[in-house]
Amino acid sequence: LTVNSVGAVAVLLPAAIGIARETKINPSKLLIPLAFGSLWGGMATLLTTPNLLVSDILLVAGYAPLSFFDFLPVGLIVALAGIFLMGGWGSALLPDRRLEEGTRGMWGLRERLTEMYHLQERLFEVRVRRDSPLVGQSIAQSQFGRALGVTILSLIRDGRARLSPSKSEVLQAGDLLVVEGKVEDFLRIEGLQNWGIDLQVNMGNEALQSREIGILEATLSPRSAAAGKTLRDLNFRDRYGLTVIALWREGRPTRTGLADLPLHLGDALLIQGPRSKIRLFKGNPNFILLDEEQEAAVPERAPWALAALGLMILLAGSGYIPVSMAALSGAMLMVLSGCLSTEEAYQAIDWRALVIIAGLWPLSLALQQSGAAAWVVDGLVGSVRGLGPLGVWGAFLIVTIGLVQMLGSAPTALLVAPLALQAALALNMNPRSLLVGVAIACSFGFLTPLSHPANLLVMGPGGYRFSDYLKVGAPLAVILFLVVLGVLPLFWPLG
Repeated sequence: LTVNSVGAVAVLLPAAIGIARETKINPSKLLIPLAFGSLWGGMATLLTTPNLLVSDILLVAGYAPLSFFDFLPVGLIVALAGIFLMGGWGSALLPDRRLEEGTRGMWGLRERLTEMYHLQERLFEVRVRRDSPLVGQSIAQSQFGRALGVTILSLIRDGRARLSPSKSEVLQAGDLLVVEGKVEDFLRIEGLQNWGIDLQVNMGNEALQSREIGILEATLSPRSAAAGKTLRDLNFRDRYGLTVIALWREGRPTRTGLADLPLHLGDALLIQGPRSKIRLFKGNPNFILLDEEQEAAVPERAPWALAALGLMILLAGSGYIPVSMAALSGAMLMVLSGCLSTEEAYQAIDWRALVIIAGLWPLSLALQQSGAAAWVVDGLVGSVRGLGPLGVWGAFLIVTIGLVQMLGSAPTALLVAPLALQAALALNMNPRSLLVGVAIACSFGFLTPLSHPANLLVMGPGGYRFSDYLKVGAPLAVILFLVVLGVLPLFWPLG
């Protein structure tokens, strides 16, 4: 209710994975409810992005803005209905895949992840012979990994292992390379080209983890700077001293060509390297660790964080100052009290969302002022005018829900709200009731993982496929649409 939906999922995701591991429940049974629950909670207050945008559109049009708790009665009823449905027959629609299909079971970390990412027969030891042309070349110069489509996990020289070796590391005769890749690629290239290497027996998954070597699973954080970039762009191995050995996307593992594969929100990465480097990696704001404990919070700052949240809610709920100023006051207190550094506060801003909203806001105003909204409304309302105000209102809800699945909540609110406002004026309906309905419908991002970042965030860790969201979300959307249709006029009369 008081935290951004994506932020709530990011905070609770590692805990949900931990609960799944301890209770031996597959995460696929927990993570879609987590994402959907964050959307339902966002309906109940003004803090959700589409709710804020709709309030501002009313203000620009000359109406009083919506208050902090205006959405609470309807939003709370819809949220409770969603929780009841998901806890009942909705759970039967959730996938319950076995381990090899993407779930995390009760096994130890190494066995569980190697089985999930299908690494059991892909770890090999390669010896560099004295006559090898690789001798004297750095790993980058040799093009060894790129040519064979493999990943070098460690280099063993004189009995000592160098984990996640740098690309500038010069190869020497007798070096042993622990690599992950397909055996057929090794055999084919070993036979066709004079690499001067000897392929040793399969090593099994013991090479992944030891006292010095660890593995972990991570996913991209909601505002990760790594989204859209490749591991090569990030210079991942040299920057962090770790190696990504597999990637989980849309219910399937990918183990080759990782260096040039753009990362997406929702990807789960299997990472291996020295435990000392893993400990340093835990504080990286671009990734959320799923199998390792997060950095402990600083308990003495907790009262300040609660005070900042309370201040923001108190100021926003009072109605004396805009919600934006209330939120800014809370954020300033977080920084001044030391709960957040200036850099962390900067990273917490979703700049991409700001750019989208800034680009679409003039379009929203243009729709109202140019007459384009009236023209569109004439065509839309003309076909449902005979159904009365409730039919018109229902039509706008359906249009909004459909657009949310493709555009997301904020762009949909900016596009549909001016049309709904024009329709309310043309049909002598209550503009506030119609726009509150549009704002609530903007949180119906249940049908696809692309409709809301919270859905994408749990996609990789949950091992979900695109169709899983439609299977679970479609019946929920239909039933909750009927709930909104019946409840909202009780609190917001349409006339």
